Amino acid sequence: MTASTSEWKRLHPASLLVNFFPRILAFARAAWPLIVVWAFGGGNSAAFIDGWLLILFFVVPMVQTIVHFLTLRYRVHEGRLEIEHGLLNRQARVIDPDRVQNVELTRNLYQRLAGLVEVKIETASGTEVEGMLSALRHEEADALVAALKEHAREPTHEEDPLELAPVVIHNGPLDLVRYGVTVTRIGAAVLIVWGLLLEGLQLLDPGEVGAAASVFEGAGAVALGLAVITGGLLAGVGGALLRHWNFQLREVGDRLVATEGLFTVRQVQLRQRRVQLVTVEEPLLRRILGFGSVHIETAAARTGEGGVEASEAVIPVVDREVMGDVLRAALPDLDVDLEQASFQPPHPRALIRNLIRAGFQSTLVAAVLSWAFFPVGLAAWLLPIATVVVTVLDHRYQGWLVTERYVIARRGWLRRTTLVVARKKLQVLQVVQGPLLRRYGLGQLVLRVPGGTVSLPMLDFDEVRRLLDTLTPRGLRRAA
Repeated sequence: MTASTSEWKRLHPASLLVNFFPRILAFARAAWPLIVVWAFGGGNSAAFIDGWLLILFFVVPMVQTIVHFLTLRYRVHEGRLEIEHGLLNRQARVIDPDRVQNVELTRNLYQRLAGLVEVKIETASGTEVEGMLSALRHEEADALVAALKEHAREPTHEEDPLELAPVVIHNGPLDLVRYGVTVTRIGAAVLIVWGLLLEGLQLLDPGEVGAAASVFEGAGAVALGLAVITGGLLAGVGGALLRHWNFQLREVGDRLVATEGLFTVRQVQLRQRRVQLVTVEEPLLRRILGFGSVHIETAAARTGEGGVEASEAVIPVVDREVMGDVLRAALPDLDVDLEQASFQPPHPRALIRNLIRAGFQSTLVAAVLSWAFFPVGLAAWLLPIATVVVTVLDHRYQGWLVTERYVIARRGWLRRTTLVVARKKLQVLQVVQGPLLRRYGLGQLVLRVPGGTVSLPMLDFDEVRRLLDTLTPRGLRRAA
C-alpha cells in the first residue's frame, strides 16, 4: 500500500462463513429462554415460536453477515487508515496511525481453520474498538500493520522478527494451573449447582421433595460444599488454560507483544511509550504461592462482556524474583524497585475512620442475618470481628510513594494491589474530602490518567495539599 494511491480493500470471502457461526452463537446465548419454551412447550404456539426461532437464528445473522461483507472496505490513504461500512446507516472512520494505542490480532477456531486473522485497532477515543476488520489473510493483516507503523509520526526502532525477539516472560500449563486456582469462580459454581438442584426437584413428585432435601443434611451438605468448591476450582483452572494458554510476552523494538490462547489465539501489540498504568495484583493466596499478576493498560478501553475492559495485556503469573524485570519491560524508565521500596503509610486517623465505617456496615448486616435466620443466624455476629481484623490489616499494608518519575500506591491485605503510574502521564488531580474525612482532618488524592485511576491512601489534609502542589504541571515539568 502506498501513502496516497492505495486502493480500497475488502474482507476475505471466507468471512461470510467465519462471521456467520459466531453470530449464530451470540443470538443463541441472547435468546436461550425462547429455545427453552420451544423445546418444552406444547400446543399451537410451538410452531409459531419455531418459525420465529428460525428467523432469529438463521435469517437475521445471515443478512447481517452478508451486509457486513458487502459494505465494509478499508485502505491506508494519505497516511491515514480509512474504514467504511453500513448499508442504510453508512459510516466512515478515519484513524491517524499516530493515535493508535494498540493493535490486536485475533484468530478464533473458525478463523484458524480458514487461515484468516481478525485485526482490531484501538485508539483512546472511547470504549469501543475504532478499527475492526474481522477476516483478512495473514499477508493483508501484516501489510496493514506495517503501513500503520510506516505512517506513524513517532520514532520507530529497528525490530527483529517476532519469533527472534527476546521473551520477557512465559507461562506454561503448570503456571496457569497455579493462576487458575487463585481465580474466584465459587459464585459461578453455586449458580450451576443451584440450577441443577432446581431442575432435579422439578422432576420429583411433591411427596418426594422432602425426602430428597434430607439428603443434603449432615454429610450431604459437606459433600455439596466440596462439590461447589471443586467446581469453582475447575472452572478457574479451565478458564485460565483456555484464555492464557502458552502466554508469552516479547519485547520487539519499542513494543511489547503478548500472545496467548488455546482455541482463540490473541496477539496484542503495545508501544511502551503508550503504557499509562501498570497494576500488580497479589491476593493472599497468590502471595502464599509466590507470584502475582500484572495488568498493563493503555489509554484504549473497550466494552466487552462484563463491562469495560481496560487492561490490554494481563500477565497471569509473574514470580516474585522476576517481577522487577517484567515491570521494567513495561516501564523502561522505572526508577524504583517495588520489592525494596519503603512506602509512606496512611495517616493513623484513617484507621479510626475506616473502623467506624466498616464496623457500622458489618454490624447492620449481622443484625439482619441473625434476625432473619435465628438461631443459626447468630453466627453472623462473627462478621464484625472478622471485619475489624481485616480493616486493621488493610490499613497496615497500605502505602504510597512519589519518586522523580513515578507515583506508586499500594492497598489491601486480602487482595493486595499496587498501582504504578508515570508522573508525566497524569491528566487530572482531584482532592476528595467528605464530611467524615473533614471531621478527622484527612483527605485523599485521586490521580487520573487515560488508562485508569490511582487513589492514594488517606493522608493529613495538609500533606494532600503539598502533594497536589508537587504533582501539578510545574512539578510534572520537573519530572519529565
